[in-house]
Amino acid sequence: MTLNAGVLGLPGNGIGGGINNMGTISGFNNVILLASNVNNLGPYPLGSISNTGTINITDAHGVSAGSLLDIASRTGSVYLNGVVNIADPKGVASAEFATRLSGGNFVMNANVTAVNASYDVGNLTGSGVLTASRVLLDITGNVRNVVSSTNPLLNGFTIANGPFGSTAITINADGNAPQIINLHVNGNAVINSGDTSTFVNSVSLPAKGLTNAVPNAGGNLLVNATGNLTVNPGIAAHHDLSRDILGLSAFVFPGGVALKAGGVMTVNASIDNGYTAVAGPNFQGVFLSAPSIFVNGPFVTDGNTIVHASGPISAAVYVASPVSPFFPSVYTAVLSSTNGPVVSAFPWQQ
Repeated sequence: MTLNAGVLGLPGNGIGGGINNMGTISGFNNVILLASNVNNLGPYPLGSISNTGTINITDAHGVSAGSLLDIASRTGSVYLNGVVNIADPKGVASAEFATRLSGGNFVMNANVTAVNASYDVGNLTGSGVLTASRVLLDITGNVRNVVSSTNPLLNGFTIANGPFGSTAITINADGNAPQIINLHVNGNAVINSGDTSTFVNSVSLPAKGLTNAVPNAGGNLLVNATGNLTVNPGIAAHHDLSRDILGLSAFVFPGGVALKAGGVMTVNASIDNGYTAVAGPNFQGVFLSAPSIFVNGPFVTDGNTIVHASGPISAAVYVASPVSPFFPSVYTAVLSSTNGPVVSAFPWQQ
């Protein structure tokens, strides 16, 4: 079942508009809601989508049949409230949500279950729970659900394992300003950093290096899993010190990285959040907390930040540093004896 309000190239595009469901929308194998209003006409000039009613997908074998929940606004935001009923206990095969073209918000207060879920959005928030096997986050803004002004551990957007046992999460952070990405995982998580970068350019001078920090440098990433947490390298980072200078695969984020697990934490890559010699003051280092932590790679961090762990770990730490006084804006990675790892408390305790 498809409802299309003004998306060019699709039937019923008309003059554009939005979708406001206060009743019931039902489809056997899929529900697709698409909206666009480039001319700002009619009662829904932003072309947003709002659901305060009920969405039903009634195929009890929807996963094997490739079922789909697709909600996208090209010019506005999406407000997924109300109820989403999916007959298959494993949810839909794919849930696809998008507001990136407008940079709009995706507010999710309904619960959704899917084998594969993707968010191609500006800001993602809401009290709803996404239960999924695999999650792709293409984010230009923030991800969080703020309920506390003092404890970020309470402010995560919630992802759950449900019947899948673990959730694999790809985090593509590519905004134009510092980003806050705060995820709470009910269960086990395997995270990678996708195509996230710390630098824009690589240069070949008398000494090879990287220059121009990405525009979203200075943000914060917090992943808080109640079970085990595995950290894997990104799949195609553009530029970072681990790959370009050290030749290592890396989990990359251009800002503070705080990872917390209720079970075992396994780090299978360099954790790289280094992009400058002097970072801001708001928890811009690396923080790891778990009953057991196994580290299989070094760290690359900013020159004035520290790697913290809740217990002793053994790993080399490199810092971002200019290649020479003659090229102060060109950075390389320099082995450090003063930046950790050190044993210290997680910055936020419940």
